[in-house]
Amino acid sequence: MNTSMLSIGGSIRGRAAVGLTAVALLASAASAVAGGSDVERPLKGSCETTFAPAGPPVGTPPVQTFDITLTCRLSHLGLTGGAAVQQVTFGIPPFAIATPQIVYVAANGDELYASFSGLGFPGPDGLTVAFAGTTTYAGGTGRFANATGWSLDTGSASLATSTGALTVRGALRY
Repeated sequence: MNTSMLSIGGSIRGRAAVGLTAVALLASAASAVAGGSDVERPLKGSCETTFAPAGPPVGTPPVQTFDITLTCRLSHLGLTGGAAVQQVTFGIPPFAIATPQIVYVAANGDELYASFSGLGFPGPDGLTVAFAGTTTYAGGTGRFANATGWSLDTGSASLATSTGALTVRGALRY
């Protein structure tokens, strides 16, 4: 076999390998810049809430259902609206808090779906509750269609004014 042909063939294979490696690196960099679905991003922000009882408490211990409206400023969502239905199990403190469905609506209209589970600690005045818990993010619309993530949320609510506030710190993958 002609050794000059081997040299040329090896050179072509080498160039092809370098070219394919460069294409793979460029695709990987483009995905990272575009924010591929495997990119975990820090999630932080705060929300103001208003809430109203959705009816009388039921059961023993009493479970109160609340309709909640959220106004938030969250990283990756901007000025965000939202709504949730929450159940609080009153009785011997701490109170169990469950919010099986939260819908956040980002500034561009994309929705992010979440659920919350936590505990509430009544204040000495009986009209305030401090709370802490975990929000789990799973799906949505638009860029959040396959979103996953979590946040640790802390805040307080006033039963006298039907308002509350919370801080969000976690991570979101979308």
